[in-house]
Amino acid sequence: MKIIDLLNASPILNKMMDRKMPAKLAYALVKNARLINHELEIYDQARINILQANWIMDPKTNQYKIPKEDQEKWQGLHNDLIQAESDYQPFKVDFGLTEKVELTPGELMALWFIFDGADDLAPIPALAAGPDPAADPARARARSRSRSIAAGPAPTA
Repeated sequence: MKIIDLLNASPILNKMMDRKMPAKLAYALVKNARLINHELEIYDQARINILQANWIMDPKTNQYKIPKEDQEKWQGLHNDLIQAESDYQPFKVDFGLTEKVELTPGELMALWFIFDGADDLAPIPALAAGPDPAADPARARARSRSRSIAAGPAPTA
């Protein structure tokens, strides 16, 4: 599980803490929230270590001042950090327990990994960089034909 997934799930879990739900689901959400919070504390310390190693904190604002010329460096370092794998192992719960709880599609997408049987909701991994399929004329023609077949015949007047 990547840190970015935990960063996205944390506010959703916190928002759900005030909803009424079956006890088993509530238990699983609390347990996962604690596990995720632990991982995010580790992430936050690593983020602070990166900032401390590269920039100086402004004592007036209590924030790190990152010069414009270093913004790209910071974004790269931070992106590497949030794309890193965490040690988090989700406490799985039966998806059927959500029947009595209203979930938005966004909430479900953010929490897919805690539900047994919801692996088909996992993010689709980015395609490995390779040849551009649009640059292949044969594939482009095949795609064009499949779109026109799906669209059906042209309307007649």
